[in-house]
Amino acid sequence: MGPGYFHSKSDLVAALRRRFAEDLVKAVAAQPATKSQGDWFGILQRRLDTTADAFWAQGQRHEVLFHGDAEHHGGGGEAQWAEEIVGALTELIRAGSAAGAFAVVDPELTAVALFHAVYGLFHHGLHGAEGPERERLLAAAWDLVWRALVPITPVAPESPSEATRRENVR
Repeated sequence: MGPGYFHSKSDLVAALRRRFAEDLVKAVAAQPATKSQGDWFGILQRRLDTTADAFWAQGQRHEVLFHGDAEHHGGGGEAQWAEEIVGALTELIRAGSAAGAFAVVDPELTAVALFHAVYGLFHHGLHGAEGPERERLLAAAWDLVWRALVPITPVAPESPSEATRRENVR
């Protein structure tokens, strides 16, 4: 075969999966620079929001690449396409840890765990009767991310609804 062609359907599907991940990473990279590079949780939250919106905008493409016929012929599975996303997340966690904002034992394994947990939530959102419940899914994803990265403190910050509920109990 000539240059630019794939040797098999598996190679083609693996390349399309990698492109899917590259598109997500590009969407996050296209965000305007933050005012404060020291705002690690703010940076991470903006990236999470952007990734969710980009993922859900490509929901049909995701389903074809990962759950259609391509799933049975795709070879590489999630490991190949996830590398780019996990790599970018690892670097952010590593930099935030070096700055003292995050407390993790292993930035790479933390990134892998967070990728799979958040991806699971986003994927679940694709299958809702009326599409993703954006705010609910992002709140759950943010809670997981916060708990995984924050230096040990007694409690995570309260959401306004939690504070109201606590006040009503008193």
